[in-house]
Amino acid sequence: MPFTYLGLPLGTTKPSVLDMTPWVCKAEGRITAAMSLMSYAGKLALMNSLVTSLAIYPMGVLRLPPKIIEQLDKIRRHGLWKKKTETGDKSISLAAWDMVCRPKKNGGLGVLNLKVQNDAMLLKLLHKFYNKFDAPWVHLVWDTYYASTIPHAAAPCGSFWWRQLIQLMPIYRGITKVKIGAGDTALFWKDDWNNSILSETYPRAFSFTRDEDASAQKFLSITHLNQAFDLPLSVQAFDELRALQQNVITATMTDSKDAWICTWGSADFKTTAYYTFYFREMIAHDAYRWLWKTKCIPKIKVFGWFLLSDRLNTRNMLKRRHYNIGNNFDCQLCGCHVEETVEHLFFHCTFSTACWNKLNVLWPSQGNRLELMTHLKTLNPRKMIMDVFLVAAWSLWKERNNNYFRQVAPSVSSWKTRFKDFASISHRVPDHKKQIVATILD
Repeated sequence: MPFTYLGLPLGTTKPSVLDMTPWVCKAEGRITAAMSLMSYAGKLALMNSLVTSLAIYPMGVLRLPPKIIEQLDKIRRHGLWKKKTETGDKSISLAAWDMVCRPKKNGGLGVLNLKVQNDAMLLKLLHKFYNKFDAPWVHLVWDTYYASTIPHAAAPCGSFWWRQLIQLMPIYRGITKVKIGAGDTALFWKDDWNNSILSETYPRAFSFTRDEDASAQKFLSITHLNQAFDLPLSVQAFDELRALQQNVITATMTDSKDAWICTWGSADFKTTAYYTFYFREMIAHDAYRWLWKTKCIPKIKVFGWFLLSDRLNTRNMLKRRHYNIGNNFDCQLCGCHVEETVEHLFFHCTFSTACWNKLNVLWPSQGNRLELMTHLKTLNPRKMIMDVFLVAAWSLWKERNNNYFRQVAPSVSSWKTRFKDFASISHRVPDHKKQIVATILD
């Protein structure tokens, strides 16, 4: 013990890291040597379909140990950042892993955060439990452990699997509200069933209560004041008690089940909804939303993400990462004695300006890359302007790299030839936009 059943370790004790190591080895085996030759977009697609998907199955049942998640993230990081060099394979990360694992609309690359996803999938089980779904395991746990008590007011009990779910109860209660029915699953003072948590709204009255873990059903059925509170009450507590009585006077008990509803307004718990809710406070610039809505090929979209996030290996970035590149940090396109930053290279460089003039795009002299993107969208009402920007910026980056690695001098005509690849977008847009593509190329 444990042995495997349907691919999962089955036993009477909690699976150890050693028991779960075969998953890690299988995930590592899916990272092929060919990944080092792929673009970042290709690596992301392969990693999400082969490695991340492998962890989804066990995460629906078990709470993965932090060590296993750390090892899986290490494998995914290695697969994403590994590159072939003259001295062998090297993994040089261009962005923090926490940043990469944010949703795309929150400024990340959309790589799944395994810990958050694991919690989301197990919280769905808790949602079924608290709403008393008609499932054998739900009836078994309620009848065995909580026939006369509320789960989050009782001491931890049961198997290792159930104890893992108990650890997530505070999170579940924090993202749900209770619509009282029978009132037997919600705490009167500590759960959000009356559009507030009463222990926080009426703290003085709460300090005199005899049973702070009383269910809503039990407390609302009390007929004498001394059954609920230690008397006498202070003046402040008595005032709060009168306000409390007015607040809950409309609360009625029924024979129906309590309904635990998510704070985002859904009675059904969806893992994708919780995952989105978890990152709600990570606000990203609108440019990231514009980026992922374009019809460019994935490779150029990922390049655009590096550009907007200032993670391209410009001379300025290499200096900030303490690479030994000498003392020459000048722009590779214009040759002027100006440090090569993202803002200079793509927006203010004389060579870049000449290229943008071909597209009738003018940039203000001040502002960072995100402010300049807002300027582009505001003052250029043309459709597909973000697609134009990405392909043009990609062509500038190719010109810059040709100059640096192959000593091929950049030229506007060469850039224009590269920009002609914009025509390939016509295969990914609806018919009414194909004429727009032709007009831009003219």
